[in-house]
Amino acid sequence: MAFTVNDFQDLTKLLAAHPEWRTELRRLLLTEELLALPNMVKDLVAAQQQTAQQLAELSQRVDALSQQVSALTAAQLQSERRLTSLETKFDTMDAKQTRMEQSLATLKGLAFEEKYARNAPGYFGQWLRRVRVLIPGGLDAATEDLLEARLTRAEVLEVFRLDLLAKGLLHRSAEISAEMSEVYIAMEVSSKVDQGDIQRAQRRAALLRKAGLLAIPVVAGESLADGADEMAATAAVAVLQDGRSWGWEEALAATQA
Repeated sequence: MAFTVNDFQDLTKLLAAHPEWRTELRRLLLTEELLALPNMVKDLVAAQQQTAQQLAELSQRVDALSQQVSALTAAQLQSERRLTSLETKFDTMDAKQTRMEQSLATLKGLAFEEKYARNAPGYFGQWLRRVRVLIPGGLDAATEDLLEARLTRAEVLEVFRLDLLAKGLLHRSAEISAEMSEVYIAMEVSSKVDQGDIQRAQRRAALLRKAGLLAIPVVAGESLADGADEMAATAAVAVLQDGRSWGWEEALAATQA
């Protein structure tokens, strides 16, 4: 028996009059999967809403974390600027400290120069008699004329840069000819004697010898830099340190070699 339009209309009216029959009709007409679809959609919507909420919370956390990172970055930059400023200040302090130490060393060197010049007979009396300081002070005419005659102007000026130039007569016990009994002491003075002091004393004493004078290179100071003692011995340069002296005989012998 065919199902007509009239039959469908009657069915529709019956379902409208009896809503509880719709569920049974759906169960008969639809598969279990299709029947479950509304609940699945509802669950998906709920899950989507939950996901959206979680994403929103995560976004808030990311925003908060980003703000924290920005704050930490700003703090780091500020710390780096402060550190740079402190390093600059320390560098400035180190430079000032270095300049102060250099100035102090210069002042101590000048004080030593003045001390050796003022007490020359006491310091050099063990080697010479009738000691006379020429630099600082003034060269006698004979010595100056000799230097001007036998050295270039640049060499004369180099001699004048000696920290101390003194002359005296060797003690009679010294083994040297009578005509060479007058000795010049070419001295470089520093609070701490180093390689440069030894080289300058040696070079300037050599210029005096070039002019025909018997000149002994000498260095003097409160202390010696590492290796300065050995270098002075090798270069035949006499040393005065804190009231002690050595190397005079070797330096004197080297001028006659």
